[in-house]
Amino acid sequence: MLILLLDTSLKGPLLALADASSGRLLDVEIRNNPQEAAADLPGLVQGLLTRQRKSWNQIEGVIVGAGPGSFTGIKIGLAFVYGLHRANPKLGFYASSALGCFAHVALEASTWILPATATHGYFATRSEVGVVNLEMESIRLEIPGQEPRSLLASNPGRVGCLGDWPRLNDLGKRTGILIHSSPIEARAYEMLNAMLQDFIANSRKLSDVLPMPQYLRKSAPEEKAERKA
Repeated sequence: MLILLLDTSLKGPLLALADASSGRLLDVEIRNNPQEAAADLPGLVQGLLTRQRKSWNQIEGVIVGAGPGSFTGIKIGLAFVYGLHRANPKLGFYASSALGCFAHVALEASTWILPATATHGYFATRSEVGVVNLEMESIRLEIPGQEPRSLLASNPGRVGCLGDWPRLNDLGKRTGILIHSSPIEARAYEMLNAMLQDFIANSRKLSDVLPMPQYLRKSAPEEKAERKA
């Protein structure tokens, strides 16, 4: 089964072609410029297909990153997937979380954090995803429907950060939490493979229902307007 993997929620577009039957990534395209997702997703996918001597109609399913992550990136990725569905209504889909899947396999940290704005980001552990809030000069973890808790109270062990977040590093030094930063592009292959293995572990269930975004928090303009109010 030929599967297209696509994530635009983290930074630049991450793409791969995979053989779901063998659980192998056949070819990978990793970009670290967010603008490339909007500019050339069809071209990037075509490059993968050309190198593997495959055609669009051989793709049987799409594993797409639905967040959490960049609002704009998620919208671009899902819009592209919706377009594929219009071209091929028989195409199956599987919504995934690049951040959540990565946290399952990147064992050097128990909690992984993705920066979003100066004060907000996302976190993932092996069991949950949510929002990181640094507004109160502390590292708070927020999950919809639950009381916020401090990262320190969660006994996190080592914390990984995908990218550089100076404010998180400063708060980590003050609280004694060790922050390990890792560039997204250096872990992109692991993320794509983790998304594939998550799909296989869930019985390869493709759906004809279009995937929905997972935002978890308000957008930066909404947060700014709320603070002014």
